[in-house]
Amino acid sequence: MKCKNCGKKIGIEEKRCPYCNAVNELAMQHEQNMQAYDKKFQNTKGEVLDSAKKMEGLGVRAIILAVLVIGIVILTVLSSKNYEDPDTEKIKAADAVKNAQEYATIMDDYLAKGEYVDFEAFVYSHEISFWDPPYDKFNSVNYCAHDYYECVRHLESVILRSTDPDYFDSTEMNVNHFCSYVNEFQTTYEARREIEKNETYRAYMDDMKENLKALIRAYLKMSDGEVEEFMKLSDAKMAVRMEEVLENE
Repeated sequence: MKCKNCGKKIGIEEKRCPYCNAVNELAMQHEQNMQAYDKKFQNTKGEVLDSAKKMEGLGVRAIILAVLVIGIVILTVLSSKNYEDPDTEKIKAADAVKNAQEYATIMDDYLAKGEYVDFEAFVYSHEISFWDPPYDKFNSVNYCAHDYYECVRHLESVILRSTDPDYFDSTEMNVNHFCSYVNEFQTTYEARREIEKNETYRAYMDDMKENLKALIRAYLKMSDGEVEEFMKLSDAKMAVRMEEVLENE
């Protein structure tokens, strides 16, 4: 990656630029987030699982558990994608073309299992492009999966936030991002579901929407009616509602 201050190339994990000594905020935040996740993971896991047991349907419970387990993997995938050299991205893109049939089968398997976050992580890590067959069939469902992925990522960051005052507090930023992506998901869902002709993929989109509601219900301790009202709010009002919930924890 490049230093935002002097523009020279530095390692993603270097806390300060070796050339100009500027703080690498991304490295600092990454380290703090990882420490925060390790510290709070066990307590949060127990609380969420207790909530999940009260829900109907094994699939929803499994998804909520999976969200906790794969969080660090998701952030790692995103980080590696953002900071890979262009040559590496080209190599992966060529690999995606070479192994298109195999990768498409893997992606269909993720969708069939309801593993939408893993589906999108696979897309990121393999530089999948949806312009040509066989990947073009995933175009609409991928748009929904991307927004769903971001909702899960930012919600998890909020729930597993650190209470240590020495850590960088990114809660407000993550709340705002989560609310923005919830509304983005709903807009994408409505548009893409309407044009998607494959009923199986439309069903996956429906399932993502229900899973998102289940996550909000479990993590933010809302009733079904409260979740419905929450998802009708603007980004700003949604953020205020989340902050009220977090303050009362």
